[in-house]
Amino acid sequence: MKRLVVAVIFLMAILSACNKEDKLPEWMGIGTIEKSIASSNEFTIALDGGDRLLPNNIYENSFENGDRVVVSYTVTNSLGNGEFEVDIYDLDDILTKEIVQLTEAIQDSIGNDPIYVKEDNIWIANNYINFVFEYYGQYTIHYVNLVKLYEDTHTDDGRLILEFRHNSNDDFSSYLQSGVVSFNLEGLQDDGQDSIEFLVRIKEYDDEILEWEGSYTFGNTQKSTQFAWPKNQKIDILPYQIK
Repeated sequence: MKRLVVAVIFLMAILSACNKEDKLPEWMGIGTIEKSIASSNEFTIALDGGDRLLPNNIYENSFENGDRVVVSYTVTNSLGNGEFEVDIYDLDDILTKEIVQLTEAIQDSIGNDPIYVKEDNIWIANNYINFVFEYYGQYTIHYVNLVKLYEDTHTDDGRLILEFRHNSNDDFSSYLQSGVVSFNLEGLQDDGQDSIEFLVRIKEYDDEILEWEGSYTFGNTQKSTQFAWPKNQKIDILPYQIK
C-alpha cells in the first residue's frame, strides 16, 4: 500500500511539473548571433526588437558572430534592461545575401516569378533589410534575391528602386511554403553617402505589385525605417528549399 501511495505521489509530481512547463510561454523571434570569442560555443542573441537572449542550454554549434537566426524559446528569468535568460527549443540560421546588380547575364537565373510578402513582414534591423515571404512550390530549390535595376533606376522623387525577385525554377505549385531572408544594406553605400532612401517592388500573385518605401542610415539602424518582427509569429521555415 505504501508503494502504491508513493507511486501515486510521484506520478502527481510529474504531471504537476508537466502542467507548469506547459504554461511557460514559448516565443519565436529573429535576431543576430553575438559571440565574444569566435571559437566558443557560448553566444547571445540580439533580437531585432531590441531584447537580448542569454541561452541556458549551450551546445556545440557552427554559428558565427553576426549570423542571422530564427529562434524559438521560453523565458526562464528576466534580468532587466531587455535581457532574458531563455531555454532554446529551436534555432535555425536565416538565408543571408548581398544585394545584386541586375544584368542581362543573370536575368534568367534571377527570375521574376510571383511571391507573397505582407507589408508588415518587411523591416530593417542590424544593417539588414528582412523579408518573411510565402510561395507555392513542391521539391525544387527556389531562388530569392534583392536586385538593383539596370543603371540604378530611381523614382521621380529620387528613391533607388530595388526589386525582390523570385525564381521558382519551374517547380510545381503544390504547397504554400514559407521562408525568411536578410539582405545586407551596407553594399548600397557610395562614397560620402551617409543614408539612402529606396523603394522595394515585389511582384505578387494575381499580377499585384507591392511597393514598400524605406530609408537606411549606414551603420545606424536606429535612424532607419524599422519594424520589429512580432514575437510569437509562427511560420514553417524550410531553409533548405531556398537559396
